[in-house]
Amino acid sequence: MLVLSMKRYYLLFVVALFSLQLIAQRPALPLVEEGRVWHLVSLYPEEELATGMEGENFYRDFLGRPCTGYPYELILKGDTVLDGRSYKKLVRTDNQRFISGLRQEGNRVYEYITTEDLIFDFDLQEGDQFTSKLDYLTKMRVGHVWQITVNGIERRVLAMWAAGDNVVDDDSSLVDYWIEGVGCMNGPHFPLWWSATGVSSLLLDCKQDRQLIVTWEDVKATIPSGVSSVSLSADSTSSLGLHDLQGRRLAAPPAKGVYIQDGRKMLK
Repeated sequence: MLVLSMKRYYLLFVVALFSLQLIAQRPALPLVEEGRVWHLVSLYPEEELATGMEGENFYRDFLGRPCTGYPYELILKGDTVLDGRSYKKLVRTDNQRFISGLRQEGNRVYEYITTEDLIFDFDLQEGDQFTSKLDYLTKMRVGHVWQITVNGIERRVLAMWAAGDNVVDDDSSLVDYWIEGVGCMNGPHFPLWWSATGVSSLLLDCKQDRQLIVTWEDVKATIPSGVSSVSLSADSTSSLGLHDLQGRRLAAPPAKGVYIQDGRKMLK
């Protein structure tokens, strides 16, 4: 009996190891490709819209809060060399403004603005922490991971939660959703913050060569129960005081990065 049990455990170990190898061998999904297009909306929170005053520019952010929004588009167009490395140029299409340079290594995506920063790591697992130099929120953790399939392609979705020292009640603060090979839906990460004119932005959809990759509605439809139930204080949407880009009140200004003070965007 002992021999059979040992063989059984050994077999299970081999199967598990083989499964991990298959996962590790899975090719990375491209995010940095010539012609990749992101359609977004730049958001301005508007408390008065909560009464039902929905107009042409009415949107809701990824937490469902009413906003005035203005659509815009980003595209990867052409190449550039920054500090000796090659990057794809991220451009805002309405004014051809250069936003940043992007490059990808496996499932890691790097952005160059004034220096290079790791902005995505789609290999992260639940419980892992992520630290970024350029964000107002320098630390996040992976709260939940699930799969989404659009047009026959399976992608990982990571629910990112705040882990910064300056965020009040950070254990219950949902920051963003990351989609493998696409980017993020909300918040300071590419392709949103540095190209936005409003307080924040929301990704509406992403396309490659006019082929739809994913939409915000695709992601919303797959969010597991409980993941999107975020604890918001009564004054979290107020324009006064100190807040992060998602409207959460901060105990103190961050040491570096972007935050909202008395309704105005501030950058350290």
